[in-house]
Amino acid sequence: MADPLDHVSAWLLAGGEGRRMGGRDKGLVMHQGRPLAEWVARHMSAQAHSVNIIANRHQTEYESILDRATTAGPALPGRVLPDDADLPPQSGPMAGVLTALRHADTPWLWLNPCDTPALPDKLLEALAQVARQQQLDAVVAATSENPSEWRQHWLCCLISKRVCPHTEAAFVKGERKIGQWMQSLRWQAVCFPEAQAFMNINTPETTHGRD
Repeated sequence: MADPLDHVSAWLLAGGEGRRMGGRDKGLVMHQGRPLAEWVARHMSAQAHSVNIIANRHQTEYESILDRATTAGPALPGRVLPDDADLPPQSGPMAGVLTALRHADTPWLWLNPCDTPALPDKLLEALAQVARQQQLDAVVAATSENPSEWRQHWLCCLISKRVCPHTEAAFVKGERKIGQWMQSLRWQAVCFPEAQAFMNINTPETTHGRD
């Protein structure tokens, strides 16, 4: 029997409003010569079966990013989709996650936000290894600045498509906080030693070498 984790679809979340970027489309902000989203898409393309992008603005630009990223890696190009039209505007990343769950054609989805350009090369492999070992709905990346305090990166996760109905119900009830929703699932964290690999470039001050 084929392992469902051998063909994971990747979903890059770039649908935010960019409030801390002064309203700019964060995924298109330049970082060391490339748009932030392209760095993430290239990391995902090297590890996943296919790559898709959730973006509510500038779909043509994101299609170009997807083409460049998947040309550079083994993944198949996917789709650029906005949040589904029935989801209220300004619903935050929950709307992007729910849209990805609805449209995915694989049993598992690998999610990452567009502002994490330095993701580990073996991130998906590490998440999938834990998912194979236990009956989980989701596996989340975590890092620590010190041994007693771990930080979960809720949007850097591997999640089963089977949670789509549960997520629909939570969304209808008003849930918008990713961490609270994730903790309502069967989930586990995978700890990574390299905290810088999950750095968020989410303000103009944190971009480096932007054009």
